[in-house]
Amino acid sequence: MTRCLTVILIVSVFVGCGLSPAARERRAADTQRRADHIAKLKSYVPAHLLKTVDPEFYSNPGFRDWWRFPLTYPYSIHCIDTFESGDLCRHDGKSKISDGEEAQIQGLNALTAFSFDAQYLVGLMASEGTHLSLSSNAWESGI
Repeated sequence: MTRCLTVILIVSVFVGCGLSPAARERRAADTQRRADHIAKLKSYVPAHLLKTVDPEFYSNPGFRDWWRFPLTYPYSIHCIDTFESGDLCRHDGKSKISDGEEAQIQGLNALTAFSFDAQYLVGLMASEGTHLSLSSNAWESGI
């Protein structure tokens, strides 16, 4: 009986610690998916500008009760307390990302749905029920 319980305990610890082959495969797939997404985000940034981007821009997920989702540099979405909506923020290129000092772009908050590529950001703002559409020209103008 003791031997059986010992085996069950060892197997439980082995599976619970993520050492099972299925857990390793899921972790590897998640890591690859994140790497592919970051590579796509970086492909949207001109090469001369990409050299100046702090690597933390793409890797910092936020802290405690706020989450940070990078978009095309220098923009990101910040969510506080919930993932239901977020604010569009712009990094100034000088402050540390980990300080959370990215400036919120006034009037572009409470985004509940959005899609973007290298040239456009299209979203829905919950607070006003209005649609948001920005082109790369607006992004480049520094809004």
